[in-house]
Amino acid sequence: MFNIILAPFQAIKEAGSKKSMSRTMKVLLVASLFAGLSALLVTKSFTGLSLLIALGIAVGMFVCVLVMSFFFKLSLHMLSKKGGYYEALTAVTYGCFVFACGALATSVLSLLIDINVVLNVIVALVSVVIMLAAIILAKTIKLRAAMDFFSADLLTVIVAFVIVYVSVLFAFYFLVRNSCLGLLDLLTHPCSVQI
Repeated sequence: MFNIILAPFQAIKEAGSKKSMSRTMKVLLVASLFAGLSALLVTKSFTGLSLLIALGIAVGMFVCVLVMSFFFKLSLHMLSKKGGYYEALTAVTYGCFVFACGALATSVLSLLIDINVVLNVIVALVSVVIMLAAIILAKTIKLRAAMDFFSADLLTVIVAFVIVYVSVLFAFYFLVRNSCLGLLDLLTHPCSVQI
């Protein structure tokens, strides 16, 4: 599983040839657990609320990757006429796994904070380097996997991802706008609400 980080080209090639949905789901589950655990470690407390937040992050990441992969599949399939849900899910999952590993590593390092000022600065700098590397590697692995799985060029993959990201932003904009307008209507006309 960690060959996604250590040997990404080999991991992508292996995923493309074996097409194992169960392996992809295992990687997604581990990535989600790493994300939840990293949130738990950052809080440095193991109260009920911290555990609930960590669980929410883990479940939220798992569900978001499943849903976003569907939209990436729609966009990439329409542009390249190749690939399916497995390919999109694997590309997104591999990127999320690398990001979650970086988040977990920086969370473990954050446990060293508050020992002394010099160590705090060193930990902060190392954490920034780790997260930069994790984010860059996560995005490039996702792009490379999508290029290989959908037999598309880099520009097509970037356009597909931009289409999905912009669509998600617009969807959230309309959700917030409609919620705010509904709340405004409720506040200005409280008697018009019928039960």
